[in-house]
Amino acid sequence: MAFCQWPNGFEWKWRLLYCSLLLVLLALCFLLLHGNLKLIRVEFSAWFGLCLGLVHVPGTSAGSRSSLRCKVVICGVFTFLSTCLAGYPCVVWAFPVLSSEQENPIFKHGQQTIAFVLLSLIWICSMLVRHPRSTYVHGAKWCMFSFWLAAAAQQVTGIFFDLGLYGSYYSVFQFGWGVQCVALGWTLYLLQIRMVAIRSSVEGTCCSTSGAHIWILVMCCSWHIRHACDLDVHNTWPFIVVSLIVLCTVWVTYTILTCRSMARKLKLLLQEARRVKRGPPRKQAIWAAQVIGLEMLICLMLGLTMCSYGVLSALCVRAELSDLSDAHDVRLMQNRTELVLTALHVDWVVNSLGLGLLSGILWQGRPPKDDPDKERGLLTRGLVSMSSLLIQEEKEVYEEVVRQLASRYVRLEALLGFWERLRDGKTMPGFDPQRSLTNDVVRRAIIPESRVGDGGCALATLWSSTEVKPQVMVTHNWTNGFGSLVSAILADALGRAGYQEVSAQIATLSGFEQVRAQLTGKLETTYWV
Repeated sequence: MAFCQWPNGFEWKWRLLYCSLLLVLLALCFLLLHGNLKLIRVEFSAWFGLCLGLVHVPGTSAGSRSSLRCKVVICGVFTFLSTCLAGYPCVVWAFPVLSSEQENPIFKHGQQTIAFVLLSLIWICSMLVRHPRSTYVHGAKWCMFSFWLAAAAQQVTGIFFDLGLYGSYYSVFQFGWGVQCVALGWTLYLLQIRMVAIRSSVEGTCCSTSGAHIWILVMCCSWHIRHACDLDVHNTWPFIVVSLIVLCTVWVTYTILTCRSMARKLKLLLQEARRVKRGPPRKQAIWAAQVIGLEMLICLMLGLTMCSYGVLSALCVRAELSDLSDAHDVRLMQNRTELVLTALHVDWVVNSLGLGLLSGILWQGRPPKDDPDKERGLLTRGLVSMSSLLIQEEKEVYEEVVRQLASRYVRLEALLGFWERLRDGKTMPGFDPQRSLTNDVVRRAIIPESRVGDGGCALATLWSSTEVKPQVMVTHNWTNGFGSLVSAILADALGRAGYQEVSAQIATLSGFEQVRAQLTGKLETTYWV
């Protein structure tokens, strides 16, 4: 799923831009803090956490396939680290003599450790469970990892507090805030991808995402400002309030827009379920509506947990600004702080689990299966007998559509020309012969190229001058590489048993020209894809 892939070459441009922003932020810290090394070290820790945004650029890669042994080793390392970090507060709880004199606010009720364990389990499961590759899934994995890293930083913070390492305590704490800032930005981007994907499927067009990334950066900046001002709440509380308002507003807006897109899709599915009175189509429409409904619930939970954190955080700031001479006021502020931490931990788990479900890593809804006896009967009768259930007008429409579908074909000459335009970057900026999926090419090249006015038609229809039954039929999965599809067709035309050699050839200009020369005399061969 890559409906919002970056333009050609934007991956390195984004890293350059992001690195420039980080350097500007670092320079501002030195200027505004007037050489206060203690505060500079704390802010540098948060800045270092923000550097995670340089490691991964969402929407640019579907990731590489890893062997089972590699996955087991990685998961083993993470299991060991998680066990050590989560085991420390358990040991302290079992042996109170090891606890520090001051009450540890991080491990006080065990909620931080529980959240950390849940995040560890979610991330490890996402690594071990088999699932289709896509840019969306790859981005969701990075999000889950970043939430785990933020929780691990807070776990280390609690350990440093018990050990009396107060100098490192707040630095690690701020590092976790920086990591979470990046994680929230990635999460919003994935919501944007899902929203655009649904809108594209409903409207049949590729939707623009220009401007959306700016609001994601605004949200990330507001998050960073909110926690950078924690060092001096009494003088910076206006910035904290404004940043919380911006944070909640952007997050709520994205939640509402995403849910609205899903509601439109849900409405169409319910209409289809009411229109079809019986049979497999009705079952599938109901199943799809249930899946969309679950996605809506997940998105609502993501927005609700973030808004809860924002409101509780504002109440906590208000309590800190009040006169804390009374013991009751002190206790009230402590309770609100604990509520903020609880909301934060719940937000981590909900975001990580929600992304795992939305991306299909942890759960993949399977369409309903037909009754075996009925299915055997349908196979015996064949599809032609099903048309007898239609009225005469519907039967004529049915036969016309079947005739049109059967007559769609692609000539090798047209396919080679399309591949050449893809490689040149004219039709699809950012196209990679080795990495771009068929899903990417369909959304970013085929649909725009086959658009006619406010509607559109199949690209094969535009390329076909007459209705001719194609010579060869090709099936393909959209989650596979588009280069594999094209090279398989060309390998078939060349009479080769495998497509790997052709795939390597057409990835380069010289190799592509060689393949084109070898296909001379076969360019009129027609394929149904």
